[in-house]
Amino acid sequence: MKKDFSFPPVKIPADRATVVSSQADQIFEALGLPVKILFLPGHTEDSIGLFLSDSGILLCGDAAMNAVISVARHTIWIEDAEKFGRSWDTMLSYNPSVIYPGHGNPFKTKDLVRYRHYLDGKKLIPPKPGK
Repeated sequence: MKKDFSFPPVKIPADRATVVSSQADQIFEALGLPVKILFLPGHTEDSIGLFLSDSGILLCGDAAMNAVISVARHTIWIEDAEKFGRSWDTMLSYNPSVIYPGHGNPFKTKDLVRYRHYLDGKKLIPPKPGK
């Protein structure tokens, strides 16, 4: 197994970068596209998703998972359980027709409803000291 999961920084020239730093920065909608950027922290602080408003499809990235190794649609790495739960609440507030996770098969919104309570008071395994 690979022990080092670090990656070199990506350097993009400032004149070619688009920074989305808040929910108010809706660059796709500003271009007339029916795509809303959702901030979905919890897996990591900078997790995002894309909601396609014309079809109701939600691309949730790692805010949920539907693979053999996931339990109750949770990802295998959650950085902040409270924020992860709030991100599920955000996803549910859009009532998506179908959710496409970053890993695994698409699933219906009812799965988030069914498993949401598992995140309340969820205890995480703390990282090892020095990591």
